Amino acid sequence: MTIPGPKLSAFQLDFTFQDGVGASVCGFCAADRKAAVAAGFLDLETQDFGALTDGLLIDRRFAGLLSLACLTEDGAVFLLGGCVHPAGAQTSCGGVLGLPGMAPQSAREGLTPLTLPQGLRVSLLLRPGIGGAAFFCRDPREEALVARALEERFPQADSLQLLYEKAAGFLWILDFRPGDPLLNGRCLAYLPD
Repeated sequence: MTIPGPKLSAFQLDFTFQDGVGASVCGFCAADRKAAVAAGFLDLETQDFGALTDGLLIDRRFAGLLSLACLTEDGAVFLLGGCVHPAGAQTSCGGVLGLPGMAPQSAREGLTPLTLPQGLRVSLLLRPGIGGAAFFCRDPREEALVARALEERFPQADSLQLLYEKAAGFLWILDFRPGDPLLNGRCLAYLPD
């Protein structure tokens, strides 16, 4: 399987909003614009996130800020995920995953196909209140195997290991819940060169 469009690169970075709220962001972007994409997200450090406590408002605020950061390098980010770590969160929240610039929506449980703007098809698994993963495999049979395993085991560590072993690329996003060692607001991006 050849990845369509421009050469892709994975990015992943942590930053802190001006008011002390920590965040992580990851995704797939055009390889030749990776440094500019990272700089756009780091510019969010000059913004206040806000003292929100409602999970839905936290998710929507974060998604909106990430979309704003993508505008500086319009069209360079093909798939985006991240998590914000608000201290006052009342529920699991803060994880976002999808296409930049799309209106934020509450996650619907399950596995769905998603075609990225440059033509790559990924499988998107969402678990409301837990997180999600987006992945693609070079072999459709491998992709079906990974999809079944993730539907049963996400977000267990063995499902992350399976993605490293079988997927040609993936994003892994966990929601944040204060005091929960599993829902720690972690995000990962993997795309071998």
